[in-house]
Amino acid sequence: MSAIYTETPEKIAYKSRIDGADDWYMLCNAGRGTDCLVYLHGHGSRGDQLFTRADIKTRLPLIAGLNLSVIAPDLRGNSWMCPTVVSDLADILTFCREKYGFGRFVFVSGSMGGTGALIFAVRRPELVDAIGVMGGATKLRRYRESLRRGRLSIHREILEAIEAHYREEDYALHDVSAQAEKLTMPLYFAHGTADGIMPVAEMYDLRDKLDGRPGKFFRAIPRGGHDSPIPLFGEILEYLLGQLG
Repeated sequence: MSAIYTETPEKIAYKSRIDGADDWYMLCNAGRGTDCLVYLHGHGSRGDQLFTRADIKTRLPLIAGLNLSVIAPDLRGNSWMCPTVVSDLADILTFCREKYGFGRFVFVSGSMGGTGALIFAVRRPELVDAIGVMGGATKLRRYRESLRRGRLSIHREILEAIEAHYREEDYALHDVSAQAEKLTMPLYFAHGTADGIMPVAEMYDLRDKLDGRPGKFFRAIPRGGHDSPIPLFGEILEYLLGQLG
């Protein structure tokens, strides 16, 4: 496996064009013309999650075997792909494509990261060639209400993070369910039916809207919890690359 994956990847600092905020992303540059995996971290993690979390970094040999470059941005921590972060991520991807000559951008992420990938895809579809979702919310206003009914501390933490980054008018702008027609790219969405953090109904809602369209695959994991889609990482990635050809 190439050293760019086994050693500490390059950490690149930048200032947001929107407000000058300092942020960073991890980069594995496999060379010009390579497709690029975009990995968005989950709530409570940071941009290095792909390289540090034990049950996720085991996928690095697969990524290396497919000769993919990797961009793993921090995106202001628990930002839930708020409008400012949409702009930040678009700038990162555009810059990296111009500087390093990357080809297609393939997103595989879960939880907050899966939610963010879907939001980014309806906001900036020209920068998303395929999406893999390992659990995710598709309508933040609806998800916010389910969090308010939740009794776990993680429900309150996520609710506070979303409300800290979103204005009321932002929810409609980032409503994936209402803008499902923009998801024309290949999509693999897996979600555990017993997920106590994100209801599986979030996936079913999007499945019903995209049912029968080519390149869309939805998988409910019976009795699966919040992390149950993670073992499907390789299957998801290979499905997306196969769809892209």
